[in-house]
Amino acid sequence: MNVYIFDVDGTLTPSRKPMTEAFYGFFKDWLTDKTVFLVTGSDYEKIEEQIPSDILSNIKGVFTCMGNEYREGNNILYSNKFEKPEELTEDLMEFMNDSMFPIRAGNHFEERVGMLNYSIVGRDCTLDERERYHLYDIKTGERELISKWLNLKYNGKIEVAIGGEISLDIFNTGKDKSQVVPYLAEKYLQEDAFISFYGDKISEGGNDHALVKALERSSYKTRITGVSNYLDTWKDLQMQEWCDESSIRSSVG
Repeated sequence: MNVYIFDVDGTLTPSRKPMTEAFYGFFKDWLTDKTVFLVTGSDYEKIEEQIPSDILSNIKGVFTCMGNEYREGNNILYSNKFEKPEELTEDLMEFMNDSMFPIRAGNHFEERVGMLNYSIVGRDCTLDERERYHLYDIKTGERELISKWLNLKYNGKIEVAIGGEISLDIFNTGKDKSQVVPYLAEKYLQEDAFISFYGDKISEGGNDHALVKALERSSYKTRITGVSNYLDTWKDLQMQEWCDESSIRSSVG
């Protein structure tokens, strides 16, 4: 049993943009007869903006909000609630006030199912402002510093991970993408399952890292593919198809 799990933003699509037409054509055909799950920090409304409906209707299920909600089609099978520490909002406001980045575009605190998404520039920023903050963050490491400070202060209560290009994902301890693995193990996976995961934030501190560690701890055979963008994903899937076809030709020959 082969199972594929994909992050969305930066893995199947450009950051906060729809899947490109060219990759859509490939992925739609590739998807045929495969068991595929999506897992993302975004809410389902954003996924609908990025992933075409005919692809969403042909995958097994979608884990949104860091795995805090799971859907199959229009049915929500579970959802979690975020329990926010009392001082968290005050701390996040202080970081926003102290940041040297000059733009505050609005929508800095986005409450999602089972989590909070936090952005200093704000999720209402333009694409140009998004890119400017992304470059600023690469230079200063601002999001990494904030996440480390919050993880230290609220150890055991919440966890903070870097998500996308401009934000931080904040959730209760253990309520991250790692929860996907035991859920799938209970509901869908056979003992001989082979799991392939693709994500762009698999390093420590990234919001795919917990899922990677959970897969490594599991008893399943796994293949972890870290990507920088959807083009890396596309290239790897094409290579895997070529390898599979070559193996078939060799066995027949």
